[in-house]
Amino acid sequence: KSFITNNIQKYYIALVESGGNFSDTWTYLEQYMTRVKDKSYIHNEQTKESIKVIIAYKQLYIYNQFSLLIIKLITGKKHQIRAQLSSLHTPIINDKKYGHRGLDKGIGNQNYIYLHATSISFKHPVQDKIMNIHAPPPEYFFNKINLSEKDLMDKVESIIEENI
Repeated sequence: KSFITNNIQKYYIALVESGGNFSDTWTYLEQYMTRVKDKSYIHNEQTKESIKVIIAYKQLYIYNQFSLLIIKLITGKKHQIRAQLSSLHTPIINDKKYGHRGLDKGIGNQNYIYLHATSISFKHPVQDKIMNIHAPPPEYFFNKINLSEKDLMDKVESIIEENI
């Protein structure tokens, strides 16, 4: 029921190539999206087939040419975050489907996209209290940023607590 009534808050972190072109305050991005086969396309104006998509994002850290963002998913459609960040000309690192040129080789023979679902918050159905579940990003995130997992998660958790 919580998913249907939109009472669940989902947060992601993403590493993009931008070098600090984002604000450290929440920015809301409201656009329109269409899906064709296995890809989503973003439009600034509504079309007959499009649906409204909204995210909020803010910059957590800057590392050389990279920005680490926290993203609050407002609408939650397939590939929404990937497509919306790409529409800003800042695709997620290694997201070749949405425009990144693939500067990072990832780990081993695989390319990992630097997008991670880091937190979900919802009201417990029986106990009537807010439940916050946090998941730190995989180790490969830390190959690009000079930050400990603890420092990152402390910052993420404090931002989320402010927004509940």
